[in-house]
Amino acid sequence: MLLNFNANAVRRIGGLLTSTKHNPREPATLNAMDAACGGDWWREEFLDSADNQEAAERITNGFVDRVSHEIGSGAWSIEVRNRAHHQVAYNLVLYTRHNDGMWVFGEAASLAQVEWRRAPGAWGGRGA
Repeated sequence: MLLNFNANAVRRIGGLLTSTKHNPREPATLNAMDAACGGDWWREEFLDSADNQEAAERITNGFVDRVSHEIGSGAWSIEVRNRAHHQVAYNLVLYTRHNDGMWVFGEAASLAQVEWRRAPGAWGGRGA
């Protein structure tokens, strides 16, 4: 299974926990995040983090580990950014019970990075 775990959404929704502004959709949004994460454990992770970037990483790792354990598979998570200096936009997560799945995913990720690094501006420069 290949899953997109959206770090931007984690930061945005987690921000509701510390916001002083009233948002009438807040309870429904937080409850939807609880349902997606398999419980409200993520709330404490968000609140205990130094910043929302750390929070997104901790929550992503917790989610990946919980799902992997629940379905009895291995997991591999890759951070995806719009630019090298940007925050993580989402994590592309592979869950598989077969070693070949891990190999194919790793190979695809590696080849994609070669193309990305060669792209003009990918690293703030002219490419490789």
